[in-house]
Amino acid sequence: MKIVEFFANELQGVRKREWNSERAMIFIPCILNRKSGVRAASSITKTIARRIDLWKAGRFAELVEEAVVEARVGVAGRKPDEWNREDGVSESVANTFNSMVLDGKLRAAVRFATERGTGGPRRPDEYCSKSGQRILDVLKEKHPSICVDEADADGNVPGFDQYGATPVCVPHASDEYNISVAGGRIHGGAGPSGVDAMLLKHMLLRFGTASLNLRVELALWSEWLSNESPPWAAIRAINAKRAVALDKMPGTRPLHVGEVMMRMLGKELLMDAGDEAKVACGSAQLCAGLEAGVEGGLHSARAAWKGDGWSQDEAPRPDDPFLQVLQFLESDDDMDTFEMEEPPSVEAEGMALVDASNGFNRLKRYQALWTARHRWAKGSRLAFNCYRHHNIVIVRRGGGKTAHVIHAEEGVSQGDPLSMALYGVALLPLAENLKRAVPEVTIPHL
Repeated sequence: MKIVEFFANELQGVRKREWNSERAMIFIPCILNRKSGVRAASSITKTIARRIDLWKAGRFAELVEEAVVEARVGVAGRKPDEWNREDGVSESVANTFNSMVLDGKLRAAVRFATERGTGGPRRPDEYCSKSGQRILDVLKEKHPSICVDEADADGNVPGFDQYGATPVCVPHASDEYNISVAGGRIHGGAGPSGVDAMLLKHMLLRFGTASLNLRVELALWSEWLSNESPPWAAIRAINAKRAVALDKMPGTRPLHVGEVMMRMLGKELLMDAGDEAKVACGSAQLCAGLEAGVEGGLHSARAAWKGDGWSQDEAPRPDDPFLQVLQFLESDDDMDTFEMEEPPSVEAEGMALVDASNGFNRLKRYQALWTARHRWAKGSRLAFNCYRHHNIVIVRRGGGKTAHVIHAEEGVSQGDPLSMALYGVALLPLAENLKRAVPEVTIPHL
């Protein structure tokens, strides 16, 4: 209970500008890190009490050094990594699976147990299954430098559309009840500070008055970040991310695991402003969560193909060029001798499937925030405070080695609750321009 009270006080100190968020983010790992050889409940209580006394005395450097030393000791005593074992389930794998199930992480436990050897996370010193490059080099390539477009002869900058008056909105209001609801919905792993969803959920809901005070403080944080513009120095650490490189087999997908507290605040804001993003995107951007949007898109596409021989209940037209190619491929003739027997008698229609390469990380951040400010006013302030400067991305190496640090200068983080809404709103002008340029396009989804 004392730890929850101290953590709430640390967050309050950041909000009142007594110190920056780095201090609040190292509090939990410094106080709760495991000490080798300490297993009895009385010894654990004594160790935590001693650390709290050191924290109160301002001896932060000693606590950080102890956490680093204990982490290295833990790595030295750990069993070898058995990620690719093929001779059955190892003891360490079974123990990890059991621990995740007992923590209530059923989905993560099943995925952990069934995806071994078929992808999963990769270390930065390993190699990409597609390009053969080191994973670290791939991650650096997938985090491009910021791109600031120059103005044209008329003074207009691409992506900064003119909207007239800047919209206003009622400030976001939060309370401890909303925090408790959002806190009950969070899940997932820990960010750079090591606090995962399960730990924060316990701190928010299971310690009576101390948990209530923490929920009240986080509600004030939600209003602070959603309605004001705190100095970046105050929130830089809490906006840091932990990079995870997933093997797509082939290829590498970069994910960002943000601080669980910021993920929870993003969910809490979407409870209030998510419908506005959904209305702004409408049917042009289904990623904002339009109900039955995907089903509607499928029905629209099916209706567009109706009558062209592509529906399951229709026979292909005899002059269909694709049917002619298919029939020729099924024969024994050489492809070099193929000639179209008869050109199509009507104009042919087609469907273009366009996939953006590294779309989330290449999204132009300044233009995205500008568009969000004018099309999603209520959610734009928190998005601004999350992405207005370069985010620190920590790439852990394991084995007690020093982590790599890269910077996310563009785009939005895959894994951030705000990312899908912000990505959808940011690409609205592109979808609208496509529709205007080609009115015949049935579904200009991006």
